Amino acid sequence: MLRPLEKSPWGRRRAAPAPAPRAAREKPVLVHVIPFGLVEHGVQSLVQDICRFEGGKWEMHVVHLGPCRIKIENAVVHSGVDYGRAPSLVASLDPDAVIYHIPLMNYGRINPALCPIFFFFHIPANLRAPKPDWCKPAGVFSNYMPSPGNLGPGWKPEEITVVPLGVDLHACTPASKRERLVAGYVGRLVEGKIPMAWVDALLAWGNPGRKWQFEFYGDETGAHADEVKAKLAGLNWVSFHGIVARNLLPVIYRSFDVQAIPSKSEAGSLVAVEAMASGVPVLARRIDGLPTTIERGGLFFDTDAEFFALLAEMENADYRAVVGEVAREMAETRPLAVQAQKYSDAIFAALSRGDGYAGY
Repeated sequence: MLRPLEKSPWGRRRAAPAPAPRAAREKPVLVHVIPFGLVEHGVQSLVQDICRFEGGKWEMHVVHLGPCRIKIENAVVHSGVDYGRAPSLVASLDPDAVIYHIPLMNYGRINPALCPIFFFFHIPANLRAPKPDWCKPAGVFSNYMPSPGNLGPGWKPEEITVVPLGVDLHACTPASKRERLVAGYVGRLVEGKIPMAWVDALLAWGNPGRKWQFEFYGDETGAHADEVKAKLAGLNWVSFHGIVARNLLPVIYRSFDVQAIPSKSEAGSLVAVEAMASGVPVLARRIDGLPTTIERGGLFFDTDAEFFALLAEMENADYRAVVGEVAREMAETRPLAVQAQKYSDAIFAALSRGDGYAGY
């Protein structure tokens, strides 16, 4: 039996064969397709958490480009799968559902008639782009809801399921504060996250009274990182520590008095939520998904000058404590296991509706 003509992932229109009946399985098969290598933090952490908490409900697979430098529990990880091999590998797994992380990239696309397909957007720029037309997704996930003016052509807000980032409330806990004030940053040293204009403003500010120590943790590779480190070289109140394993981050957060997020674009920020759970006030630029991710768990700035004004306010220990307590309270509304379950619930709901597949 043939279905009506459909647009295939490769842009040609052809009759799509109905999928063959699946043999009985203990668990449905869920495949994550990721067009980059797996390293510490970022999108990779979110996939780690979904597999960790929801792996008992699915036979999980992760298909991705490049190397894998992290451990993913409850999943079979297929590393180093190039563009040519990815589609056939994904199809050979006979998935019940596939999640395409950053689906604008032409990586691992299978015939959408084979099973329900889900999109997961982690980058604001992706949702500003035109809606992909290679398939009609059964569901679309994002960490935040962009304003209508920031949605690209073809998107409708009601199509997007928002699941705010969750946090491990047992690993990230508040600590007693110290005399020394530490402004921390966790993330990659790239222009989108550490704008050079902010670095120049940091230099111009000069840390009057030397009350603050700035500590940077994260990937330092690339020309932008080299330029940032060169500009701040020689300042005894600035330190760079490189990439840190995720399991060590809770200790690092507890060493901070504030978490700085000067990014120019962020869909959501796992770093922000983990800092909040640690009772650390977050100072974040008011852009994209950060206001809805952080809510009352931090303070927002629109200009670099405002950031340093907020930093001055944070010198008051009582005020820091109050903001930190509210931050922890906000984080407690997003336990990681509950947030991870929301993805499974949405996918199972699509399967039960029969979006391309009947069963389970």
